Amino acid sequence: MTRPERGTALFVCRLLLYLGVFSLPLIHPGISVAYDRGGMILWFFVLPLEALIAFFLGPSRLKTPYRLALAGGVLLGGAFFGAGFSPDALPFLGIGALGFLLTAALFRFPRWGRLVIFEQVLFAFICFRMLGFSRSSEEAAQAASSLTQGILIFTIAAFLLQGMVVYFSLFRQPAGEAGAGGENRGSGGPGRRKKGREFAVFVLAAGTAAILLLLVLPPDFVKNSVISNLLQDEVNPDPIPLDEDGDGIPDGNLRSQRESRRFPSRRGDREGPGSSPRLEGIPESRWPGQGFDPSAEQGDGSGEGGKQYAVMVVAAKTDPVYAGGSYRSELDPLLGFLPTEDEILNQLPTLRLLETWINTEALFDRGRSPEDIFVLSTLPEKYLPYRPRAVEPTVLRRGSGPFRYSYQVQSDMSTSGPQEWARVRDMTESERAFYRYYLDAALGEADRAVFEAQLRDALEGLEGRGGPPGYFGRIFAILDSFSDFQYNLGFTEDSSIPALVDFLTRTKEGDCTEFSNAAAVLGRLAGIPSRVVTGFLASRDLQTPAHIRGLSVLRNQIRLLQDFPPEDLYLVTTAHRHSWVQFWLPEYGWLDFEATGFAIPPSGMGDPNNRDVVIPLIEEEPEFMPLRRFPWKSVLRFLGFAAAAALLCAYALRYGREFLLRRRARRHDLRGIQALYRLLLMRLAAEGLPLKPPAKTSREYAALFSEESGFPLVSGFPQESGAPPENAFASFAALYTELRYRDFSPEQAAEKAARHEALREAAGGILKNLRRPGLRGLLRRIFSLRGLTYL
Repeated sequence: MTRPERGTALFVCRLLLYLGVFSLPLIHPGISVAYDRGGMILWFFVLPLEALIAFFLGPSRLKTPYRLALAGGVLLGGAFFGAGFSPDALPFLGIGALGFLLTAALFRFPRWGRLVIFEQVLFAFICFRMLGFSRSSEEAAQAASSLTQGILIFTIAAFLLQGMVVYFSLFRQPAGEAGAGGENRGSGGPGRRKKGREFAVFVLAAGTAAILLLLVLPPDFVKNSVISNLLQDEVNPDPIPLDEDGDGIPDGNLRSQRESRRFPSRRGDREGPGSSPRLEGIPESRWPGQGFDPSAEQGDGSGEGGKQYAVMVVAAKTDPVYAGGSYRSELDPLLGFLPTEDEILNQLPTLRLLETWINTEALFDRGRSPEDIFVLSTLPEKYLPYRPRAVEPTVLRRGSGPFRYSYQVQSDMSTSGPQEWARVRDMTESERAFYRYYLDAALGEADRAVFEAQLRDALEGLEGRGGPPGYFGRIFAILDSFSDFQYNLGFTEDSSIPALVDFLTRTKEGDCTEFSNAAAVLGRLAGIPSRVVTGFLASRDLQTPAHIRGLSVLRNQIRLLQDFPPEDLYLVTTAHRHSWVQFWLPEYGWLDFEATGFAIPPSGMGDPNNRDVVIPLIEEEPEFMPLRRFPWKSVLRFLGFAAAAALLCAYALRYGREFLLRRRARRHDLRGIQALYRLLLMRLAAEGLPLKPPAKTSREYAALFSEESGFPLVSGFPQESGAPPENAFASFAALYTELRYRDFSPEQAAEKAARHEALREAAGGILKNLRRPGLRGLLRRIFSLRGLTYL
């Protein structure tokens, strides 16, 4: 195989390895969105194309200025289509240029090609991240249980193959080069056989290392064994009372008292006699299902058996925390508000993240500050307070019972209030055009008339009472118009327009779903961008003594919760599933509003938050299989033995090879003089002299040992009187070349024998005069392995 063919094969192998490693996120079942559009363009278009330009369009095919111009055009085009004219285009330019330079260095400038060795580390890092990400969720662990074994093998293979590509790219021999013996040229000489032996040794070593690594690692090292509830069917366990009685908060309800404090009600104190919820516990192994399923929730907002079951624990210094899971912005004339699929806020709850998600949109809202919120949940979906700034990947935890999902989120939460909102200006025409989707109120004529009548009465009533004017005055009027409506706690999914019309005209009674959806429709008719958010509400006002005692029990059982102060923890239950409205205010952005803050609150057992609280009792995790740690001691012991064995094998190979060459050098034929030449090269290398370049002949190599070189080899032969000292290796090289290529006739047998004897004497004289005295020289001759270069 010629040099261009070998170079092309190595380049193709490197390119295929790169594509294979960067394609792993595309096939991994634990990653739903591996690359965005910019990432696909960068990793699968720009980088491969830059590598192709750097390799195939060399100076012989395309002049360097044109080649650089073509590479720059690809970079600029990829940056434009991937990120546009924004700072995000800088990674395109930097990474693309780096790919071009590394490929050129590896295949065109071997002196700098050693920098490419970091690609091995990059490939291994990506593969091991894929292994770790198999634990991101229960579904990912189950789906990737067989794939992870393949990823481990692929990691080892990719690491070794990339090393092989770099090695043979930097140290490959040109076509027709000399072999180790220095004189054989052509495709069939020792040079090619040497390369074949190198390749065989490399493959054998790589395969042996891979097999030994797989034998040392435990069989379940990368297998994600998910231990779930062994009871497949849901049960109806009898809860264990954890307290005999509790002083519940009278009239506890799901509306945040913050809204009541912000907007004082005309009715005064509405609280009445409530109930005293108790705290009960269910053993972890008998907990109903794999966490609470919101779709199976009862209409009154309670869980099974008329109780409220723990769903998540929220750690935050903010009160309250509106944790949204679904943003409903599309208004259907019949079905009401529906989730918008292309809204990133609706994708985040179920998005499996490989790394921390960062909100790249600029924040121009006033009155917001970043707050850190930690969630330990029984639900695989993430519930995030608005406006999320950074979201960490979900971690699948063990030892916390049904609370197996945890994630950290940082949100820019609003710190403003009605005093600031009262001075808000009206929307500009450009803002109306931008938010026209959230102003759309396409309703039937009859339905529209009902909502417009409700809005008209609300605005007239506000004017009669002297309420706040302007933009915020319309929001206050909408919320205050519900002051004569009865609020019954719970959460239902029926948010259709007919149900809302019935709520406004006939029943005037409903839960948070009716209030929030009706407020959103009224807001759009009033010219205020509106949408509905569903999720969970964590509020200090909703934490009854039963919730607080439940938090204390869980905090003692789950070590992770002990990292947070008790006053920062909220126990969120099935009764806290909630729906609220978001209005957009100029300069302040989207704000959460509690549409139930003015309604007549429920009392007694009509409030699901006053029902008994049920938490799981975390059991000590059973050892279904031994949990193995990574055997560092065994691996280090194995590596030590392997290094010692490799060293012993290297010395055995050196001295064994010298012994065979010494015996073979006694022969008076071509193989004998080749053995003598190779033996002399190995001895010179052991003495610390320069190695013979593969492409140089014996005569060219002898030129390295001139007086000016610093490595003179003076012959021990007697010279004529007054003659300068002879370069010993030059004499040896001349004899070797003559014996190697001269055809001696039978009549010249005596001359040939004399030449053979002179060659041996020349080699012996070189070695005798070369030996360096002292202990250091002796140790170098004994322990040097440089001669293995000529195997």
